[in-house]
Amino acid sequence: MPLQKDVAEHLDLSTQRIQTLTKQGVIPPAKGSKGYDLDECRYAYIRHLRGIASGHASEEGGHDLMTERARKEKWQADKTEIEVAVLRGELAPIEEVHRQWDELLSRLRARALGMPSKLTPAVCAAAQDFATVKNVIDGGVREWLEEMSNYEASATDNKNAAAAAEADGQRVGGRRAKTKQRSKRRTGAMADH
Repeated sequence: MPLQKDVAEHLDLSTQRIQTLTKQGVIPPAKGSKGYDLDECRYAYIRHLRGIASGHASEEGGHDLMTERARKEKWQADKTEIEVAVLRGELAPIEEVHRQWDELLSRLRARALGMPSKLTPAVCAAAQDFATVKNVIDGGVREWLEEMSNYEASATDNKNAAAAAEADGQRVGGRRAKTKQRSKRRTGAMADH
């Protein structure tokens, strides 16, 4: 009845390596009081080494090298797809998006702050009280700007947007498909049977 140390000597490995290979399922476990079958252990270990040599298994036994290579190739293909989308102008770096939004909001702010001075003469022509009209318009614009400056998308909004995009693989905020108008459904009396 061969023991673990006998299998280790037979395969020229340490007993710890035999334990590891047995846990990984490479070497068949001992058969109760009969111990290990040296021939089965040798054949199993040879198959394992052939798998490593052909690239179908790894030394650790935990990862299939073919699967890992496929995973790497998929990652590279995804990366290339993203790069092509950037070149086509379908995607933009987040820094550029932030810069353009900052520029847009700065222009919006400047235009909004200029509204009271621009609109006051027209309103005064009708109201005849220049200071009051200007203060009303100015207060309204500043209130709007304050509200806009304090705006923050909540974490829930961001999660919902991400979940919506993930659910069907489509972009959030894309164009809607044209809806077809439903025909009116008629209900009628059911005939007695």
